[in-house]
Amino acid sequence: MLPAYGAIAAGFCVGRLSGRDWIRHLSSLLMYVLIPLVVFKNALALNVGAAIGNVALSMAFSTVMVLCAALIVPRCKTDVPRRLAFCAFSYTNIGWFGIPTGLALFGPDSLPILVMAYVGGLIFGNTVGFYFVARDRFSVPTSLWKVATTPALYAFGAGLAGQALGLRDLLPPGADAPFRVVTLLMSGCGMMVVGLGASQVRFTAAAIRGTLQLVIWRHIASVFAIIAVIGLFAALGAPIAPDNLNTVRLLGLLPVAGNVVVFAAQLRSDVAAASLIVALSTAISTITVLCWGILLHLV
Repeated sequence: MLPAYGAIAAGFCVGRLSGRDWIRHLSSLLMYVLIPLVVFKNALALNVGAAIGNVALSMAFSTVMVLCAALIVPRCKTDVPRRLAFCAFSYTNIGWFGIPTGLALFGPDSLPILVMAYVGGLIFGNTVGFYFVARDRFSVPTSLWKVATTPALYAFGAGLAGQALGLRDLLPPGADAPFRVVTLLMSGCGMMVVGLGASQVRFTAAAIRGTLQLVIWRHIASVFAIIAVIGLFAALGAPIAPDNLNTVRLLGLLPVAGNVVVFAAQLRSDVAAASLIVALSTAISTITVLCWGILLHLV
């Protein structure tokens, strides 16, 4: 995760030292090129039958987090736009934070679960999450139209169509290498956008206190939300396998997705607030995951 922190720091320095609107350019590159390419590759490689349970689990977790946001956000004294806060509650950083952390704590057996949870989160974030951010500025019809024209959705559909047509079997053995480069670029650019947005933050005590309160409540809610989802799946007759429980529990400790800042930049919402949320959430997650990892090691 150190390269990601380095990318955030680099973005912050560029934002402070440069007068150009780099965040708009970089967020556009992510929104219209890098994210769709990564989504297409994941959809093309998706084993729908084996993955559907983990995708549904991830989307159920995001849905419960929206319900938590409806209870918590109105009670927090913060200047963060309300629906932006809803998106931050429900969109989790599984890609660059969750997957490396899962591999470090639980090994390669955790990868299939986390990758499919990432796909579920990506679908939820680019539909419901994007709608929330849009609604802070636009009407319901306009917000729905913006969701309907999100490139990631068409990339996902194209990937599934390519899979149905047998495109996955036609790819040469080395075809994964360019997509790995694109994935690294997406993660790096996404974290740079967070740093660029953070460079716009006016670090006043009131702003940090209000946002920190929101983020802390978001992390408390996420722990209870993942417990509720695990219980829900058990009640429905689809319990999580004991060997996979800790991997699923990890979802409740992950930070807010960096794409929230991309959405805010593209929709001209409060980029500074979104960046501060992601930065504070990432710091809290780093501490809680580290403590949890030590606890698991001791037990």
